[in-house]
Amino acid sequence: MPLLVVQGGNDPFGRPREFPEGPYELVEVPHADHGLAVPKRAGLTQEEAVALVTDAVARWAGSLG
Repeated sequence: MPLLVVQGGNDPFGRPREFPEGPYELVEVPHADHGLAVPKRAGLTQEEAVALVTDAVARWAGSLG
């Protein structure tokens, strides 16, 4: 079954590098927390983070046929 995981780079419940190998696609939102919020000091705005997520989900969903 296809699976997409969208994960904040600073999620206190598990960072992307902590995920085990598996049959899924992982998209990291750099500097983001569990709610995918990015701090102001990040090199990424909140709008850019949202665009990263929506683009990844749209691309992934489109790949399902």
